[in-house]
Amino acid sequence: RASGKRFRWSGRHATLFVPTDAGYVRIPLRALQADDMGEPVRVDISVAGHHVMRIPLTDRSWVEVPLTLTHSDQSRAPQRLDLQVDRTWSPARVQPGSRDGRTLGVKVGELAIVRALRE
Repeated sequence: RASGKRFRWSGRHATLFVPTDAGYVRIPLRALQADDMGEPVRVDISVAGHHVMRIPLTDRSWVEVPLTLTHSDQSRAPQRLDLQVDRTWSPARVQPGSRDGRTLGVKVGELAIVRALRE
């Protein structure tokens, strides 16, 4: 939280759940390893098991990913969002003397959720 923005790390995969009646969500993403190899870090986003988009993160800036969701009036289960990161990193490999052997993907900030309007 050094930048003042709350986040969690993903690994190669991350699963997020949003309320059933969410109509729109904004997902903040940031890749610290984006500059390292001159290639973007790609994040594939799926909703309920269906691939909906691929986001290239080209630098270390936060990117707000807008996502419109559809929901079923019959379902009461939260909607599942899956993130898959194409390139991970480990602090132990890039920081001399670090014993942090975690495998990290991207930073995922707090979601902004807008409820769907009911008619």
